[in-house]
Amino acid sequence: MQKCFISRRGKYFATAATAAVATIASLWEYTATVSADGAVGPIAADATENKVTATNMPSGKVPLPTDKLSCKTCSSAPRIPVVLVCCGSFNPPTVMHMRMVDLAGDELMRRGYDVWGAYLSPVADAYGKAGLAPAADRLEMCRLAAEDETANCRFGRSQVEDQHAHVSHTLTNPALNLTMVYEWEARQPGYTRTLTVLRRVESELRNWCSEGIQNSGAELTPGGCFSDDITKDQAGTSAQPLVPHSKPKPSLVRATLLCGGDVLASMAMPGVWRDPDVILREHGVVCIAREGTDLEQLINRPGSVLYDYRDHIVIVHDKVGNSISSSKVRQELATGRPVRYLVPPRVLSYIYERGLYGT
Repeated sequence: MQKCFISRRGKYFATAATAAVATIASLWEYTATVSADGAVGPIAADATENKVTATNMPSGKVPLPTDKLSCKTCSSAPRIPVVLVCCGSFNPPTVMHMRMVDLAGDELMRRGYDVWGAYLSPVADAYGKAGLAPAADRLEMCRLAAEDETANCRFGRSQVEDQHAHVSHTLTNPALNLTMVYEWEARQPGYTRTLTVLRRVESELRNWCSEGIQNSGAELTPGGCFSDDITKDQAGTSAQPLVPHSKPKPSLVRATLLCGGDVLASMAMPGVWRDPDVILREHGVVCIAREGTDLEQLINRPGSVLYDYRDHIVIVHDKVGNSISSSKVRQELATGRPVRYLVPPRVLSYIYERGLYGT
């Protein structure tokens, strides 16, 4: 990752890092990354394309979704290609999960990254957290959240926005359509290390790119997209779908971890992560910080792995200050209170249809 220049804000108390590890149900519930990373078994080779249901949870190799991958020509030079990978329980996925993807994608494009897409990777049932809905249900809710994102991209812009689009900054995109769901981790019989998920996503993307290049024999531009025949999505963002004739060179792809501030803080705590240095060095981290925290102070404190790899960390401040979390949504549902504007609409419908979280 390129070097990032970050400003400081507020004061971050060291006790917040300790509390983050003790409180697994944090704002974004990245439970798969906060425990000490354990070993994972060999990658299975049998493929399946059947849709996962609540009563059918096959394991094995799962194809990586590629339907939303695209080059973003609105990204600033040098347009470094990345995909975001967000690991967690998603119990259930909330509008804050989706906002994280939006904030991270927008910030990275401003910094010169070409954000092809983003993946939600729910933990498996073996994680064993109390109140954890079945993996099949959490996968389906994540898919529905991604579908809502697509629908909002089609209809999210107003006439006023369209009329004044020419005066907007070229990177401004009120309706990014990036999110896909990678089912592989959720189908595993045991706990999977975050590093394993990141490496697998990156490997799958490189194989996908290689297959496209071999099948087409196309000559690719350094940025991975042809300069002509550029299409525009419904939100007005210049984008080139990554079809076989325009897939970029496999070596350019980078899978980057997307997480919240509590997870980033836990990386600085000895014994919580097995290989935080490897994740930071090989993949990098984009962290969405809560309002009022100063994670820059944490990563600029000598003596920690975060300090050693601070140039591989991008911190994005959410200035809205939203405190929506999956645990709070579950609490509201259990008491019969409304959560209509806390989770994507299709996710809410699914929760009631399945009778999840005490509904």
